Amino acid sequence: MAKYSPQTNYFKTSKKLTRIYNYIFWIIFLLSIILSLQNEAFWVNCLSISLIILLSIFELVSKHFKSRADKIRRMDFIDNSLGTKLVHDSSDEYYDNDELELGLKKITINLFENSFFSMKISEKMKKKLFCRNILLTIIIIGFAIYGFSNSVIALPILQLYLSQYFILNMIKLNSFYRNVEATFNDLKSITENLEYNRKLTKNEFMLIKVLVDYEVNIAESNLLLDTKIFNEMNSSLTEEWQEIKYKYLVEKDD
Repeated sequence: MAKYSPQTNYFKTSKKLTRIYNYIFWIIFLLSIILSLQNEAFWVNCLSISLIILLSIFELVSKHFKSRADKIRRMDFIDNSLGTKLVHDSSDEYYDNDELELGLKKITINLFENSFFSMKISEKMKKKLFCRNILLTIIIIGFAIYGFSNSVIALPILQLYLSQYFILNMIKLNSFYRNVEATFNDLKSITENLEYNRKLTKNEFMLIKVLVDYEVNIAESNLLLDTKIFNEMNSSLTEEWQEIKYKYLVEKDD
């Protein structure tokens, strides 16, 4: 279980900004409903414009801190796997593979562990987000049956549903999960035939490809994994990871 990682503070700042983003989003949404009930179309439009400007700023700054965190995380990954010193303040038990020697094998196992945790956490996040979207979909269908023109709050709710907050986040999370699951499965097949020597084989080149694919997926999705879910699942996933590690990797040395 991780004691320290140099990227943590940047991730925390990014998550804090994201929480503020969410609070502002919901406050403006609720105000839009209240003003709609009072037939204040002018102020609804003003709030919509403010929403776009304000949330864009918070999203941009949040992405900046996440990008910094990911860069540090990648350098720490290399330090932990190869013994380099790219980060002056290295992680402490961020990876559960300290018993292994530095080199290609440790790169493989660290990447394997990363993809396993990312796959499991994003899978639970996807189920949570799916349930939330189902609830809002039922509300939208209800308004569709009743008639959007018969309700002044129907338009703000429809705008909420069609916004990035719901549909695009669901698409992004689902794409992230599929890609990280593919990475995890690729690593399972690679480790069966991987020989840890200095001469790079086809499987070793494939390992580099999987590593790049994993990092590109993280960078392009710009997705923050749920800290609460991570903390809830950390212990159980660590135990499950130990079983996977010994099944696919450690037993090869016996």
